[in-house]
Amino acid sequence: MLASCENKNVKKIDKNDVFTNELNQISFEEVDIYPSFSTCKTSEDAKATKQCFIETLHRHFNLFFENYQTQNDSLNLAIQVDKKGKIRLIDVQSSKGKVPQSLKLNLNQYLETKLPRVYPAQKQGIPVKCNFTLPVVFTNEI
Repeated sequence: MLASCENKNVKKIDKNDVFTNELNQISFEEVDIYPSFSTCKTSEDAKATKQCFIETLHRHFNLFFENYQTQNDSLNLAIQVDKKGKIRLIDVQSSKGKVPQSLKLNLNQYLETKLPRVYPAQKQGIPVKCNFTLPVVFTNEI
């Protein structure tokens, strides 16, 4: 018995088509693993990692803003963790208007020097840049 490949229709797949198809299936709006701090326990649970990251940031921001003199204000802190794990402040917006440049500079210096080591977010096992906004609310407590 003899067999031949000449009669079979074999479709050649272009590598660019495969790449484009894979690229279209990736959601760039979400990361697989959120950024994390060295003080957070390693977890496969994305929610636990995100929660630890946010709680650690909140603790540090509470320390930073402990002596911040304002009343009934809220800030939105736009923060970026780059693919090397460097964290930086991108922007600060206040419900009361303009934010002093000195606050932005001091906050950025604090982020760079006082936080534990940051590990970047990951998408399909590759470190990626991640931007997020963190609200900070100041209230008058009696």
